[in-house]
Amino acid sequence: DDRRAFGEVVHRHPHVRRIVAGHIHRAMTGELAGRAVVAVPSTYVQGRLSFNSGELETAPEPPGFGVHPLLDGELASHVQAVI
Repeated sequence: DDRRAFGEVVHRHPHVRRIVAGHIHRAMTGELAGRAVVAVPSTYVQGRLSFNSGELETAPEPPGFGVHPLLDGELASHVQAVI
């Protein structure tokens, strides 16, 4: 329900080009209301990939971060692992 409601808000704002988050502690991409969604890894611990768990489980994956430059009016996203 929350995702659907957020999608409706995003849909009403065509200037929103991308949704970027990091709280899930892993790199993931998706789409919401026709916009790209990018989640970047944590600089600390990573969350295990699970689509049905209600709790965060850690995974032995390297930390990382995201860089999101605006180049000539176009937004790019890069996820960099820290090893």
